[in-house]
Amino acid sequence: MLGRIGDEGLARGSARRGIAGALGSFLAGRELANRDIAKLALTFWASCSNLWNMVIVGFDIVAALIIREKRRRARQGRTLERRVAAWKQEVEQARWRDPAEVKAIFGRADVVGSNRIVFDVCGNNYRIVVQFNYAAGIARIRFAGTHAEYDKIDVRTI
Repeated sequence: MLGRIGDEGLARGSARRGIAGALGSFLAGRELANRDIAKLALTFWASCSNLWNMVIVGFDIVAALIIREKRRRARQGRTLERRVAAWKQEVEQARWRDPAEVKAIFGRADVVGSNRIVFDVCGNNYRIVVQFNYAAGIARIRFAGTHAEYDKIDVRTI
């Protein structure tokens, strides 16, 4: 006999067949209206979507900046490396849904359109431009450089 979610039998079944198998076993033999299925799917998706944090794509751009700055100015490069590591950790642990949530954490960040946000690093000496896909949980780095280099780019198209 099938059990309810949390029963030992279903828990063993979910381990063998995965989440989809467990959900299918739970629904087997039950007549559900379309609205019930939609409600169940939405609840399931919402609970799973909180499991994933932001994924940073293009971090090699920032790594190249850190290496370059360590060669030019070792002390400034080490400071930049520490600040970027803290920024990276904060972004990877986040699950933002809109720019307002980013601004709540990084108050000095600038929203520049196209889901792009400019982060000031090391007292505004460096800038990181990130394009967010909030639904997918992806933060794509578009630019990392000094403030002077940032002034030469068009942040909306880079």
